[in-house]
Amino acid sequence: MKKLKYSPDYTEKMRELKKYLDFQFGEDVRKKVIKEIGSRVRSLREYEQQGVSVRDMYGVDTDCLCILAARTMSSTA
Repeated sequence: MKKLKYSPDYTEKMRELKKYLDFQFGEDVRKKVIKEIGSRVRSLREYEQQGVSVRDMYGVDTDCLCILAARTMSSTA
């Protein structure tokens, strides 16, 4: 299993995202979104092919991968 290496500003971006989600949608949504992001990131250790090469997308000389994590949010209960 490979080791994950986060970009230098990951912690700050996640902190900002949590604040935004809390303010806009509330704690329950924030928890679901952050859980989904964490799950997608951790899954890269076993299934690296899930990630999209930043090199291929943007032509940047890096081994970094980009992942997309989305959750459909409904306003109905």
